Amino acid sequence: MVVFLNALSSSMILILVSLGLGIIFGQMNVFNLAHGEFFMLGAYAAVITGLMGLPPIAGLIFAPLFVGLIGIVVERLLIRPLYARPMDTLLVTWGLSMVLKQLIQLIFGAGHRNADALFTGSMNIFGTEYPIYRIFIIVITLALLGIVFFLYFRTSFGLKMRMVIQNRQQAMAMGINTVSVDRMTFALGSALAGIAGAIMTPLMFISPEMGASYLTNSFIVVIIGGVSSLIGLVGGGMTYGIAKTIIDFVIANSFLTNIIVLLLAIVIIRLKPNGIFTRKSR
Repeated sequence: MVVFLNALSSSMILILVSLGLGIIFGQMNVFNLAHGEFFMLGAYAAVITGLMGLPPIAGLIFAPLFVGLIGIVVERLLIRPLYARPMDTLLVTWGLSMVLKQLIQLIFGAGHRNADALFTGSMNIFGTEYPIYRIFIIVITLALLGIVFFLYFRTSFGLKMRMVIQNRQQAMAMGINTVSVDRMTFALGSALAGIAGAIMTPLMFISPEMGASYLTNSFIVVIIGGVSSLIGLVGGGMTYGIAKTIIDFVIANSFLTNIIVLLLAIVIIRLKPNGIFTRKSR
């Protein structure tokens, strides 16, 4: 039972961290190498609310608003001129990631920080004691997935977003304000990265360098699931999380686990370059 809960928890964490990138990279075709730093900013947003004496729930509210606003500014100043040159976003967002890390280091220093958890303790699940906060992560990830899927498939904004992604020129000809759609889509992806960072703060040390590993894992999840598919992102996160948990349980060595899982991801990408949950178009 513990292995099952760990696999589910690890998968939900990967999906939570990757969801924002799945929208910005998968849907907008923007290679956002600053995604890890957006995640980091969400964590520091939780730190700021803690320093102000506010309860942990305040950090979960402030983080997506703060990082979403930063996303709007970044999209307007850096990303918007590059939609026709998506590869150029690699260099721009890489430079942005360097700036954000140095800025946070200047403000907060290079040392580690911590944040309080919204819930503490454990609960009994079928005879197994399991941390309540990890259960909370599973629940809130499912809730965020529900909200994103509703926006994407059941609202006019989602319809406009899909039209802009498929054919920007045709969407403009139909009177859709592509500038507004791009801005709100990038802000949504940024806000999701921010809330992911705030949610994960009780489980990790917070530092200016924390975003790198989460960026790597997010790209792996998005690519093995299928770059343009939100459903594929969920499948990719579940596949990656379950594989990592099982391998870690068998060999009990986190370093070797990371190497083996990375090799498996490379094999999957080689055999299924479009993602294991994306059908090849004819």
